[in-house]
Amino acid sequence: MKLKHVQHILPIVIIGIVLFIYQNCAPIGSGSQTGSQNVTDSNSGSSNTDPTNNDPAPPPPTPVPGQPDPCAGNVPPTLNGHSSPNSLSTVNAIVYSSLGGTTESGGAGINLKINGASNDSQGLQQHRFLCTQRPTGNAFNTDCNDNFTFGNNLNFGMMPPQSNCQSGTASFDLQLADNCSSNNISTNKIRINLTVFDACMAESKMTANSYRQQDKFGVGAAISGTWMAIAASGDDDAGYNHGAIHMFSRSSNSTTFKQKLIPSDAAGAGNGGEIESVALSGNILVAGSAKSSNYNGAVYVFKNNNGTWTETQKINPPTAAQMWFGYSVAFDGSTLVVGAIFDNEKGTQAGAIYIYNYNGSTFQLNRKLTASNAIPFQWYGFSVDVDNGNIAVGAPYSDQGPAANSGSVYYYSSSSFNEKILTSSKVNTGGKLGYAVALSSTKVVAGAPLSNNDAGKAFLFDGSAAWTEHEFVGRSGQFGTSVDIEGTKVLIGAPYRNTRRGATYYYDTKKGYGSNDYFETMARDGVSGDQFGRSVKISGTYATVGAWLDKVNGIDTAGSAYLLELSSPSPRFPK
Repeated sequence: MKLKHVQHILPIVIIGIVLFIYQNCAPIGSGSQTGSQNVTDSNSGSSNTDPTNNDPAPPPPTPVPGQPDPCAGNVPPTLNGHSSPNSLSTVNAIVYSSLGGTTESGGAGINLKINGASNDSQGLQQHRFLCTQRPTGNAFNTDCNDNFTFGNNLNFGMMPPQSNCQSGTASFDLQLADNCSSNNISTNKIRINLTVFDACMAESKMTANSYRQQDKFGVGAAISGTWMAIAASGDDDAGYNHGAIHMFSRSSNSTTFKQKLIPSDAAGAGNGGEIESVALSGNILVAGSAKSSNYNGAVYVFKNNNGTWTETQKINPPTAAQMWFGYSVAFDGSTLVVGAIFDNEKGTQAGAIYIYNYNGSTFQLNRKLTASNAIPFQWYGFSVDVDNGNIAVGAPYSDQGPAANSGSVYYYSSSSFNEKILTSSKVNTGGKLGYAVALSSTKVVAGAPLSNNDAGKAFLFDGSAAWTEHEFVGRSGQFGTSVDIEGTKVLIGAPYRNTRRGATYYYDTKKGYGSNDYFETMARDGVSGDQFGRSVKISGTYATVGAWLDKVNGIDTAGSAYLLELSSPSPRFPK
């Protein structure tokens, strides 16, 4: 709990209570993380191990020559609620505990009024809060040990460092004392009643059954219904960096490993294929292996039959031209889109996409698309998505935007394949719009993770409203490295957030796109370097998030992924 001095009108001081929690997490009632835990106050340096939970009073203030004695009259201070009515005796507050920090209901704080010594024109008088009883309940610890003068900020109560993602209640009484006399204690009390709601998303962590350094499990992820596919580009079971896909099933918000998939010809595919891109719809999984067969690339198709996944088809590029075929893949149940970023038809590494139709048993090539304004090295096809046959394609190195390498996105309708080029004047040089794209009907979400000095940006282009552009207000950390949209739900990854611990940002576009409209999530066990948010994918009220460089049981860069339940933050989100 933080009290902040907001006004100085002697002899009245107005302060406001602001509640906060550190960014850690543990279930309530675990170990010593409940109300009995010792907490050190960050301002006074004292501990609440003493029975009264209060520090000794500081020495009385020394009068300034020529000024009134601040202790003249020895009038006890009073503590009141600065609201209507003025003599508030009970404060009821609601706070929300999440990994993005703790906020209070309405965010306005609780104003208290302190009446101190009338002669203290120099602001020398020090006051301190007294907890007249220890807090009850399991959600809050306090340390009322701080001394403060009129101009100071202070922390007088703190949640335990392990207290994020908790719920519960707490109650405690406050009184006020000054340092003029040991008897100068306010006769009135204010009862603080707190209700803490757990506002974290439910999560389940997934890792490979066996792993090595540089497996990069979580570099790509997909989810459809109760199945999840997690790509591990550095898996070496079939040879150096050939890659693998790990299949998990979901029951509610828990996950179970089911099967590891390795392409049947992986061992003979030359250099490592490094499977990074995966797409899942119903019982069909497609996986891109862009570096296989001397960088010609390939796409592998797997089908689920009664819970067992079996390879059913390998799709080779139409020509063997080191085009990195399969760098990106997307599948909506009937249409498959494959990105080939080094396709040279329109210029060196200009890129192309290949569109396949699924007839229920095999995929057949429908057509090839390239950008109408193609230039060399724009890497058209770096990211792709498809929904009901409509297609979005990212070209992050395109110069078609306002500056070099600002990037662009291409949209094609299923009926005509007419092209719409999407750019943003808000993306600066090297911003790379189109690094990630996602599509829901005619709404395109695109990330520009290197815009704004690598802080990142993301946008929604609404094709149902003349391609109106909306910018998502997020945080730093290469925001926009990964994106997904399903209906009004949008999830955006920022894997470099918080010293590369990583974060995701969840929006409901019915509510808005601004700083008050997202829900920030970090892995509960996340640490610096994990890059949580490298990949994101939504299916219904669940999402997968990759943390491809997570150190798992001491193995660096083994990687992990998480299942998030998007509907679980309640009642705070959406605001």
